[in-house]
Amino acid sequence: MNDCGGCQIDCSDPCRTFTQQPMLNMVRTALKDHKDSKKDKASRSMSLTGPGPVKVMESFTWEEYLKDTSSVPAPPSCFKQSRIPPSNDFKVGMKLEARDPRNSTSTCIATVMGLMGARLRLRLDGSDSTNDFWRLVDSADIQPIGTCEKNGDMLQPPLGTSDVTSPPQLIRAGV
Repeated sequence: MNDCGGCQIDCSDPCRTFTQQPMLNMVRTALKDHKDSKKDKASRSMSLTGPGPVKVMESFTWEEYLKDTSSVPAPPSCFKQSRIPPSNDFKVGMKLEARDPRNSTSTCIATVMGLMGARLRLRLDGSDSTNDFWRLVDSADIQPIGTCEKNGDMLQPPLGTSDVTSPPQLIRAGV
Protein backbone atom coordinates (compact mmCIF):
# COMPACT_ATOMS: atom_id res chain seq x y z
CA MET A 1 0.00 0.00 0.00
CA ASN A 2 1.23 3.48 -0.84
CA ASP A 3 0.26 6.91 0.31
CA CYS A 4 -1.34 8.86 -2.54
CA GLY A 5 0.08 12.12 -1.27
CA GLY A 6 -2.81 13.73 0.51
CA CYS A 7 -5.00 10.78 1.48
CA GLN A 8 -5.76 10.36 5.15
CA ILE A 9 -5.47 6.60 4.68
CA ASP A 10 -3.24 4.33 2.67
CA CYS A 11 -4.45 3.50 -0.78
CA SER A 12 -3.07 1.69 -3.77
CA ASP A 13 -1.58 2.94 -7.02
CA PRO A 14 -4.76 1.94 -8.89
CA CYS A 15 -6.61 4.45 -6.70
CA ARG A 16 -4.41 7.22 -8.03
CA THR A 17 -4.56 5.86 -11.56
CA PHE A 18 -8.34 5.59 -11.67
CA THR A 19 -9.28 8.78 -9.82
CA GLN A 20 -6.63 11.43 -10.04
CA GLN A 21 -5.02 10.87 -13.43
CA PRO A 22 -8.21 10.77 -15.58
CA MET A 23 -9.40 13.99 -13.92
CA LEU A 24 -6.11 15.73 -14.68
CA ASN A 25 -6.17 14.46 -18.26
CA MET A 26 -9.73 15.72 -18.69
CA VAL A 27 -8.79 19.19 -17.38
CA ARG A 28 -5.70 19.33 -19.58
CA THR A 29 -7.73 18.30 -22.64
CA ALA A 30 -10.36 20.95 -21.88
CA LEU A 31 -7.67 23.63 -21.52
CA LYS A 32 -6.00 22.55 -24.77
CA ASP A 33 -9.35 22.56 -26.58
CA HIS A 34 -10.09 26.02 -25.20
CA LYS A 35 -6.68 27.35 -26.34
CA ASP A 36 -7.19 25.78 -29.77
CA SER A 37 -10.59 27.43 -30.03
CA LYS A 38 -9.05 30.85 -29.30
CA LYS A 39 -6.51 30.31 -32.09
CA ASP A 40 -9.27 29.34 -34.46
CA LYS A 41 -11.66 32.08 -33.31
CA ALA A 42 -12.24 33.44 -36.81
CA SER A 43 -13.74 30.19 -38.03
CA ARG A 44 -15.74 29.18 -34.96
CA SER A 45 -16.90 30.59 -31.66
CA MET A 46 -17.15 28.86 -28.33
CA SER A 47 -19.27 29.97 -25.42
CA LEU A 48 -18.68 28.63 -21.97
CA THR A 49 -21.54 28.67 -19.51
CA GLY A 50 -21.72 27.35 -16.02
CA PRO A 51 -22.22 28.21 -12.39
CA GLY A 52 -19.09 30.34 -12.23
CA PRO A 53 -15.35 30.31 -12.73
CA VAL A 54 -13.76 26.89 -12.79
CA LYS A 55 -10.84 26.34 -10.45
CA VAL A 56 -8.22 24.31 -12.33
CA MET A 57 -6.15 22.14 -10.04
CA GLU A 58 -2.87 20.58 -11.07
CA SER A 59 -3.10 18.00 -8.32
CA PHE A 60 -5.89 16.69 -6.15
CA THR A 61 -5.45 16.27 -2.42
CA TRP A 62 -8.06 14.80 -0.15
CA GLU A 63 -7.01 17.07 2.70
CA GLU A 64 -7.69 20.21 0.64
CA TYR A 65 -10.92 18.83 -0.82
CA LEU A 66 -12.30 17.91 2.59
CA LYS A 67 -11.42 21.35 3.95
CA ASP A 68 -12.93 23.16 0.93
CA THR A 69 -16.17 21.19 1.15
CA SER A 70 -16.34 21.09 4.98
CA SER A 71 -16.57 17.30 4.70
CA VAL A 72 -15.59 14.50 7.04
CA PRO A 73 -14.00 11.35 5.60
CA ALA A 74 -15.47 7.95 6.39
CA PRO A 75 -12.91 6.16 8.57
CA PRO A 76 -11.45 2.83 7.38
CA SER A 77 -13.33 1.03 10.17
CA CYS A 78 -16.60 1.73 8.29
CA PHE A 79 -15.55 -0.39 5.33
CA LYS A 80 -16.18 -4.11 5.69
CA GLN A 81 -15.17 -5.21 2.19
CA SER A 82 -12.44 -7.75 1.82
CA ARG A 83 -9.20 -6.34 0.43
CA ILE A 84 -9.19 -9.26 -2.02
CA PRO A 85 -12.31 -9.32 -4.24
CA PRO A 86 -14.33 -12.54 -4.08
CA SER A 87 -13.97 -14.95 -6.97
CA ASN A 88 -16.80 -15.04 -9.48
CA ASP A 89 -17.71 -18.65 -10.27
CA PHE A 90 -21.06 -17.76 -11.85
CA LYS A 91 -21.76 -18.43 -15.53
CA VAL A 92 -24.13 -16.64 -17.88
CA GLY A 93 -27.50 -18.39 -17.85
CA MET A 94 -27.36 -19.63 -14.24
CA LYS A 95 -30.49 -19.20 -12.11
CA LEU A 96 -30.64 -17.80 -8.59
CA GLU A 97 -32.97 -16.03 -6.22
CA ALA A 98 -32.59 -12.24 -6.08
CA ARG A 99 -34.25 -9.41 -4.22
CA ASP A 100 -36.24 -7.24 -6.65
CA PRO A 101 -34.37 -3.89 -6.73
CA ARG A 102 -37.68 -2.08 -7.28
CA ASN A 103 -39.42 -3.86 -4.39
CA SER A 104 -37.02 -4.83 -1.61
CA THR A 105 -39.59 -7.03 0.14
CA SER A 106 -39.91 -9.30 -2.90
CA THR A 107 -37.57 -12.14 -3.86
CA CYS A 108 -37.71 -13.36 -7.46
CA ILE A 109 -36.08 -15.86 -9.78
CA ALA A 110 -33.24 -14.22 -11.70
CA THR A 111 -30.90 -15.19 -14.51
CA VAL A 112 -27.23 -14.24 -14.75
CA MET A 113 -26.99 -12.20 -17.97
CA GLY A 114 -23.41 -10.97 -17.73
CA LEU A 115 -20.27 -10.95 -15.63
CA MET A 116 -17.70 -8.24 -14.87
CA GLY A 117 -15.08 -9.00 -12.27
CA ALA A 118 -16.90 -9.72 -9.01
CA ARG A 119 -20.17 -8.32 -10.41
CA LEU A 120 -23.19 -10.06 -11.91
CA ARG A 121 -25.65 -8.50 -14.36
CA LEU A 122 -29.00 -10.00 -13.40
CA ARG A 123 -32.42 -10.06 -15.00
CA LEU A 124 -35.52 -11.02 -13.06
CA ASP A 125 -37.32 -13.77 -14.95
CA GLY A 126 -40.39 -12.27 -16.59
CA SER A 127 -38.86 -8.80 -17.08
CA ASP A 128 -36.86 -7.38 -19.97
CA SER A 129 -33.34 -6.00 -20.37
CA THR A 130 -34.38 -2.47 -19.37
CA ASN A 131 -34.62 -3.69 -15.78
CA ASP A 132 -31.28 -5.52 -15.62
CA PHE A 133 -29.28 -4.70 -12.50
CA TRP A 134 -25.84 -5.43 -11.03
CA ARG A 135 -24.92 -7.15 -7.78
CA LEU A 136 -21.62 -8.24 -6.27
CA VAL A 137 -21.19 -12.01 -6.01
CA ASP A 138 -21.17 -11.78 -2.19
CA SER A 139 -24.28 -9.60 -1.95
CA ALA A 140 -26.94 -10.60 0.58
CA ASP A 141 -29.49 -9.72 -2.15
CA ILE A 142 -28.75 -12.95 -4.04
CA GLN A 143 -29.19 -16.53 -2.82
CA PRO A 144 -29.14 -20.04 -4.28
CA ILE A 145 -32.38 -21.47 -5.72
CA GLY A 146 -34.40 -23.00 -2.88
CA THR A 147 -33.40 -20.50 -0.18
CA CYS A 148 -36.86 -18.90 -0.03
CA GLU A 149 -38.60 -22.25 0.30
CA LYS A 150 -36.13 -23.43 2.95
CA ASN A 151 -36.78 -20.25 4.97
CA GLY A 152 -40.58 -20.51 4.58
CA ASP A 153 -40.76 -17.50 2.26
CA MET A 154 -42.40 -17.27 -1.16
CA LEU A 155 -40.89 -16.30 -4.48
CA GLN A 156 -42.72 -13.45 -6.20
CA PRO A 157 -42.96 -12.33 -9.83
CA PRO A 158 -41.02 -9.12 -10.55
CA LEU A 159 -42.78 -5.83 -9.82
CA GLY A 160 -44.93 -4.81 -12.79
CA THR A 161 -44.96 -8.25 -14.40
CA SER A 162 -48.27 -9.29 -15.87
CA ASP A 163 -47.18 -12.96 -16.05
CA VAL A 164 -49.01 -14.84 -13.30
CA THR A 165 -47.16 -18.13 -13.84
CA SER A 166 -46.00 -19.42 -10.48
CA PRO A 167 -42.23 -19.42 -9.91
CA PRO A 168 -41.94 -23.23 -9.47
CA GLN A 169 -43.45 -23.67 -12.96
CA LEU A 170 -40.95 -21.16 -14.35
CA ILE A 171 -38.06 -23.14 -12.85
CA ARG A 172 -39.35 -26.47 -14.22
CA ALA A 173 -39.88 -24.87 -17.65
CA GLY A 174 -36.29 -23.62 -17.57
CA VAL A 175 -37.31 -19.99 -18.06
